[in-house]
Order: sequence, then structure tokens, then C-alpha cells
Amino acid sequence: MQAAPPAADGGEVLLSASGLAQTFDGQRYPFRDIELTLARGAKVGLVGANGVGKSSLLKVLVGTDAPESGDVRLTKDVQLAYVEQDPTLPDGALAEEFFYSSELPGFAALREFGAAAAEVEEGGDDAAAARLARASDAMDERAWALESEMKKLCEVLRVRSLLRTPASALSGGQRKRLALAAALLARPDLLLLDEPTNHLDIEGIGWLEKELSSMRDTAVLLVTHDRAFLSAVANEMFELHGSSLWRHRGTYEEFLDAKQARLEAQGQQAAAARNLYRRELAWVRKQPKARESKSKSRLERFEELKSTVNAAPAPTQAVELEAGMQRLGTSILRFEKARCKRGELTVLDDFSYDFSRGDRIGLVGPNGAGKSSFLLTILQQLPLESGRVIAGETLVYGHYSQEGLELDDAEMRVLAFVREAVAVGHDAQRGDA
Repeated sequence: MQAAPPAADGGEVLLSASGLAQTFDGQRYPFRDIELTLARGAKVGLVGANGVGKSSLLKVLVGTDAPESGDVRLTKDVQLAYVEQDPTLPDGALAEEFFYSSELPGFAALREFGAAAAEVEEGGDDAAAARLARASDAMDERAWALESEMKKLCEVLRVRSLLRTPASALSGGQRKRLALAAALLARPDLLLLDEPTNHLDIEGIGWLEKELSSMRDTAVLLVTHDRAFLSAVANEMFELHGSSLWRHRGTYEEFLDAKQARLEAQGQQAAAARNLYRRELAWVRKQPKARESKSKSRLERFEELKSTVNAAPAPTQAVELEAGMQRLGTSILRFEKARCKRGELTVLDDFSYDFSRGDRIGLVGPNGAGKSSFLLTILQQLPLESGRVIAGETLVYGHYSQEGLELDDAEMRVLAFVREAVAVGHDAQRGDA
């Protein structure tokens, strides 16, 4: 196993971890015996296959979860900010608590100022006005600057109007953008981001690229599936693979080349080990029960070789899913002068379009423009005010929502869930569901 080595760029080490291991069932380890360091100014992408344990590693590094073994050391006075995949706030909290719960200097005054201002806006009495005057006097230069920067970030991420909204009423995307704004406002020494581009539009992603790149003294460790974003921000990769952490200096494209070379070398080594194991196994089976002492060293080497072969990753097995196939007719889906609103937002107005078989269409637009609502009209789950949607008789929908999937049975295995979903889709095609 090759662990990620210490920082070699001479920068100040902000965080270091050694001997980290994590397991949830005592048998399978997302990561085991790994070492890593993060130096000031580093921009690092944490990559690996889905489900390999990237988010679990981030939670251990920030202290949200305790590792099974090993330790994480944060250099004294280093300020850390973390944005998880699905940020939450306590029940009853307002959205502004993403900011006001911060320990940043100046935020105590800003919290009091915000609360006093809200009280006055809600029709407070003379006592409320006096409270606001005292809070205003207590706002030092840093606090006023924080408030100005907070408003600017909220404008860019389109969440400024949500600050007094109950957190329970926010969508997942709104919570994510608020948490991201709060983390950036902190200007931390160390910033850990789990899928930061989720719920950002193209303009927002471009803005975030520039923002992170400009934070020259901040170390950033990020998990993302957005390759373009990763290439633009990170100049070093940590790869979580086979419970080990591998370090690749350079861009994401350079990482791919290095990984390919590494896997080819590992494959050759594994093949050679398996061939040698087969020969040694044949020798072991031919030996009499009472072996001579001169064979003991060879037997010991055989046991070591056996352990090496058993530890190698098992060949990937194909998963077979049976699904009925039905010919898709000429008519797919057609909108005719469709008009649709969701609340005060006009999603479609006099919209006509004929979807053709084989179309590959990207739906883009700023956050809040109604992209998800438009998908709901395609699914005919959001009714039109006028016009119509005409779906072909053999049309079958597949929909993956922002919220992902919810399992009714928490104990159901993933493969069983997928097979059941495929079977339901098959029945729907036949008209059984």
C-alpha cells in the first residue's frame, strides 16, 4: 500500500492525519491506515469511485465522525470551514443561522444587529428601537464589512431573500448555497467542500472557480463530480482507492494518465502473483504429509503469496437485470402553446416543441428559473394553465430528481431496489401498473 506522503511544497502544514481507518461493519474499510497532510494554499481534489468513502473521510477530517483508529491534528489557531453534501440547521432555526452561528470575530455584534433589525421591521416598540441603536453602536468596522460581504455573497448565490426564512422551508439547493456562502464569508485557513457545485447554475460554477482560485492562502480539499470544475481549481489529487489514499501532483488530466499507468503496473504484478501462486499450489499438493525441514521456508513464502493473492481486488462481476423492451413509437412528446406557473414564477408561456426520438437536450438557466418545474411539466406532474402536452402511447419516463431516491424499506439492498424498480417499469410498459 502506498499512502499519500507529507506535503513537499514547503508550505505551512495546516492539517495532518496518520493511521486513519474507518469501518461500519468491522469487515469493509472505506479507508485504512492512510496518511495525509494539507498545506496552506494547497488546492486538492479528493477523487474516487462512488461509494468509496470520500464523504466519510471528509467527516473524519473535520471531526464530525470519529475514526476507528488514527488521529487528525489541526495546527493551532487554524480556522476550518466545511460544507457537507446536504447541510442542515436545527429545528426552528432561520436560514440566517448559517451565517450567525459562525465563530468569526464580529459576528456576535452582527447577530445582535440582525435580531434587533428584524424586531423593528416586525413593528417593535421603543425598546426595540433602542436595542437596534445599541446594536448599531456596537457594530465595529469588521462587523459592517462582514454584513456587506454577506449580502454580496447572498446576491451572487441568489439566496439573499431567504435569510429570514425557516430552515425547514428551504430546498436542498437553497440550504447548500447558503452554507457555501457562509463558508466563503469565513475566509478560513482550511476549506473542505463536498460537491460544492451541486445546485449551482453555470454562471455560479464559473464564479466559484474564480473565488476559490483567488483564495491563495486557503487550503481547499474538495469532492466533486464536475471534471471541468476540478480541473480549473485543483492542482493536486488525492485518490481513495482500495482503502488506500494515493497522491498525484498535477491536474485532473495528469492524474488520469498516472492512474492508468499505475493500474496497468498493478495488473501485471497481480497476474504474475496469480501465476506463481498456481505453480506453488501445485507443488504444495504434491508434497507428502511429512515434509522435510528444507521445505519450510518455501511453505512460508507460499502462505505470504496466498495472502497477497487473496488481498487483490476481485474481478468485477456483471449484474444482470431483466427488463422488457418495447418499441418506441414515432410520436414521443409534444407541447402545444403551453403555459404553466408555479407560484408567482411563470415557467412556460406559449411554449411549443416536438420532442424527437434520440434527442439529447441540455436544460440550462439560472438558479430559480424553473428548470425542475419544467421537468415536472414534461412528467405531467405540474398541470398547465393553458395549452397541452401530448405524450406518445408507448412513452416510458425515467426521472432522477434533485432529492434522489427514498427507500420505503431501509433494510432493502441496493440491487434488490434496482431490480424492483426495473420490474415496475416493465409492468408500466405493459399497462400492468
